[in-house]
Amino acid sequence: MRIRLVIAMTLAVCALGATAQNTDIEALSGLNFNFGNPGARALGMGGAFLGMADDSSAAEANPAGLTALVRPEITLELRNSKTLQSLATEGNFDPAVPSSVTYDDFTSFSRNAEVAFGSFVLPKGNWRIAGYFHSVLEFENEANAIFKQNQFGAITINDLRFYVGPNGYVNLDDCVALGSQCSGYRLFPYFTGVNVDLETWGLALAYKVSDNFSIGAAYKYQKFTEEAATLRTTFTNPITPLAFIAQTADDDDYSYSIGFKLGSPRSKWNLGGVYKTGGSFSTSNVLGLYNNQGELATLEETSRPQFNVPDVYGLGLSYNPVPPLRINVDAVQVNYSDLVDDVQSIYTGVQANPQYVREDVTEIHVGAEWFFINSRIPWAIRAGWWQDPEHSLKWAGPITNGDQAAVGIVFPEGEDRDHYSIGIGVAFTNLQVDAAYDTSDKYKVGSISAKYVF
Repeated sequence: MRIRLVIAMTLAVCALGATAQNTDIEALSGLNFNFGNPGARALGMGGAFLGMADDSSAAEANPAGLTALVRPEITLELRNSKTLQSLATEGNFDPAVPSSVTYDDFTSFSRNAEVAFGSFVLPKGNWRIAGYFHSVLEFENEANAIFKQNQFGAITINDLRFYVGPNGYVNLDDCVALGSQCSGYRLFPYFTGVNVDLETWGLALAYKVSDNFSIGAAYKYQKFTEEAATLRTTFTNPITPLAFIAQTADDDDYSYSIGFKLGSPRSKWNLGGVYKTGGSFSTSNVLGLYNNQGELATLEETSRPQFNVPDVYGLGLSYNPVPPLRINVDAVQVNYSDLVDDVQSIYTGVQANPQYVREDVTEIHVGAEWFFINSRIPWAIRAGWWQDPEHSLKWAGPITNGDQAAVGIVFPEGEDRDHYSIGIGVAFTNLQVDAAYDTSDKYKVGSISAKYVF
């Protein structure tokens, strides 16, 4: 059996919403798109809002819903999130025992009191015009996958090994039996850091065709910035640098959304639909190699892949069986396959034809709101659930060498994740304040929003 050291891909995908990925660099694992509708009110109902869409957050959620507003309105939302970014770190891989590889969770918190959404809506006859801001993606994290402390307090270097025979993966015992037909590999330890932002400024218009039918559209300017880097090291002590991999971006683009709404605030049933396009942004991949003295010997741009934000479309149904109660159900299709339209490997082993897949998914959102309208100060309680189906980035090519085997291990099949949410709101004369919390095993977010009606 031959043991080979390879610079292999070690990105582990969290399946948190949409994981942004157009190159195989570890730092970009776990980027979470906010495809959910803005506002604490919608968040408290599991994001189910397309059919309801009756406040100024509709500018982004479903612009046709803006016709429900009869007075000027302004909204501001603050969000804070916690993300667990899982990275493969160590183990002795056995294809029959997935748990033979350890994935460590590295926690990332969003910036405190981050402004996630803001809008202003002006009604004019049958028309509504809105200007708004939406933070689609905001992620910052660092992960030390080089070393850790063991139970005795000693520092140990992470070591992940795997074995490839003539027909793909094998375990260590089978590799020894295969002799020269099998090779063993180790993944180099690494340190990652990332800071990514995707922001939208939009102008929305809505028109009330009749009392029970409205249409709307929004035109958006999007700004994407990124600084993501991975530093690989050797297994020696003291550890010396081996390779530096980075992706940077500072680009902008335009996109749009269109929507419709059947029904009115007085209707028992409302149906809404929306289609949203995603922008496309240029990025730059850089690879640097160090010499035996730990000095940076070469640094060059290897590719300029496009970062394509997925298109999204959905339908929502809102039912008002009795005046205090609203029940909402949304079905949202997210074209995550857009993210692999231009995947370019930064590693030579799969540079010629990287074979990655990511499935499109349909999210189901269900939520309800009960408004205590007869209270001295009206208030509401909300609850919701939604499922984020598995859509992780996966290697779909052959397993014939170390690089291919590495991505097959560290791009594992993900799993569906259930989100549960609760919320509360208080309505004063011209002001409504809402708060909500959404939780799953890998992603948690809290939101406070306020709307003021003039």
